[in-house]
Amino acid sequence: MGSLRAHGAPTTSSPGPRDSPRCARDGGELTEEAPADVASVRPLLHVPGRLPHFRVVFEDDHLAVAGSIDTFTAHRLARVLVSSPVREEGAVLDLRLVQFMDVAASRAVARWAHNLGVRAVSLETRGASPLLRRMWNVLALDEIAPVTFTGTAA
Repeated sequence: MGSLRAHGAPTTSSPGPRDSPRCARDGGELTEEAPADVASVRPLLHVPGRLPHFRVVFEDDHLAVAGSIDTFTAHRLARVLVSSPVREEGAVLDLRLVQFMDVAASRAVARWAHNLGVRAVSLETRGASPLLRRMWNVLALDEIAPVTFTGTAA
């Protein structure tokens, strides 16, 4: 795998004196969580007082996640995964640098994997911890979204 790029996010235009911040891509309003979302996928961005809990980088069919994902950030992971480009031949989710992933985060990955499966796109998950693999089975997420687990956590 070559060098990884940070996952892209829409740019924002500078607010004018009477304008609120807007998304340059679709003209919609930015939410309060937008800076944290961008910081999650662009780790070099500094958001004062809010460090990203996790980071996602991608290249081709590989997505690499690093950090901690819990109930409070699982929705952000879900949005990042859904907007990530994947190839029809299959996707690879690299979790070797994930420090913590709770049930909500596991369900976010399962929903994404299920949606990939509906499109006949397979998902290989690399470096999942033994705890995540166990949780996947105990929660019967393998019935909703069968994935192939390979490798071990770092």
